[in-house]
Amino acid sequence: MGLLVPFTMTAAIDDGNIHFNLTDFTPNMPHIEFEADTTASGGQIQLTTNQINKALNDSVGRATYYQPMHLWDNSSGNPRLADFTTHFSFSINSLNKSAGDRGDGFAFFLAPDGSKIPPHSGGGCLGLQSREADANSKFVAVEFDTFPNVWDDLRSDHVAIDLNSVKASFHPVEWLWSDIENGGKVDAFITYNSSTKNLSVFLLGAEDFNRLNSSALSAILDLSQYLPEWVTFGFSGSTGSSIELHTIYSWSFSSNLQVSMNKTINPPNVAPGPPINPKRKSKTWLWVVLAIAGGISALLPVLSLVWLFCRRRKYRRMREDGTMSVNVDVEMMTAPRKFSYRELRLATNNFADEGLLGEGGFGKEFLIVYEFLPNRSLDYHLHREPCLLTWDTRYKIAMGVASGLFYLQEECDRCVLHRDIKSSNVLLDFSFNAKLGDFGLARLVDHGQ
Repeated sequence: MGLLVPFTMTAAIDDGNIHFNLTDFTPNMPHIEFEADTTASGGQIQLTTNQINKALNDSVGRATYYQPMHLWDNSSGNPRLADFTTHFSFSINSLNKSAGDRGDGFAFFLAPDGSKIPPHSGGGCLGLQSREADANSKFVAVEFDTFPNVWDDLRSDHVAIDLNSVKASFHPVEWLWSDIENGGKVDAFITYNSSTKNLSVFLLGAEDFNRLNSSALSAILDLSQYLPEWVTFGFSGSTGSSIELHTIYSWSFSSNLQVSMNKTINPPNVAPGPPINPKRKSKTWLWVVLAIAGGISALLPVLSLVWLFCRRRKYRRMREDGTMSVNVDVEMMTAPRKFSYRELRLATNNFADEGLLGEGGFGKEFLIVYEFLPNRSLDYHLHREPCLLTWDTRYKIAMGVASGLFYLQEECDRCVLHRDIKSSNVLLDFSFNAKLGDFGLARLVDHGQ
């Protein structure tokens, strides 16, 4: 049995790169800057007003990291972009108000260093731009929009990527699951790959990990064409005539920019943050740590026995009831994960034919559940998605298919002939790595035949 010790905050800045994981927010915390109506309470960030004694409408606020990010470097003559990834858990709570009576949403954004909330930027502007047209407005944002404004392409809850305007610059996707009426939690993952210039967004229901409760979109864009070298990043949200609550529960972020070894990193003028692990002259902390460690060591055998007894009892009860938990099954055995019929039915939209990739010679009696691939198939991006794949991404996909075929035909004990290579059978994961699917026509042959 292992002992898990939670840490509420870790943060580091090295060579202009930023890494942190924040799980508890306080009003005076040094690493987050709150602007306008944004506050921290109960360990959470409230982007817009949530006090009972204040009006919830016409509220706007921001929460940003206290240090700017080094987004790109031009010391070599060609801009070199940073890779970054962020994960945050959030909820939007409309207080039981249905679509059309709630709004407006929030966004994760990057803007020029020192950026502040523009005037008159509430409502559908999400605190990103003024209602008056501003040609100098610069930002890149992923918006989580809950109000159908006149400029929105989708009239429902949706996720979109914005470039210098809250009007989506790429085709938005419908937010398939949000439970906004009840403030359901959502996990968001945003990744930027500097090699492919691919900005990817993936949403998943935090309290129900059914893959039907997910949305994904991506766009190819060169961030150095839209933003300066150093950027402010964080969250911005607003309400208008309609209301809702915008809550951030946790936030992790990591950036990586490879710069010349001969170049000195000179970030803009920013007050130095507090040290993460300040040294203390007194050694009292050492005795405290030793005392805690001794107590844990004494309790560990007892806790282990109690945990094992409880888990076995629960495991035995579920086996007798015929309702063994998927999670218990994974913890107690090293077998592949088992999915319940309900999970599979929901994930496949009641086994709808339009989601069927293929079938083997034995018909539809068995389902193979392997991996969730949010970017669907190559066919979708070539013929149905308006966002074109870059040549680098196409080359990456082609190399992935070639690598898979080489393994099947040369490296397996027996040669596997797929016999049905086509774009709809080339599946793409979160990073556009290619995977071959539908082996219904595949055959085994000996090498050399």
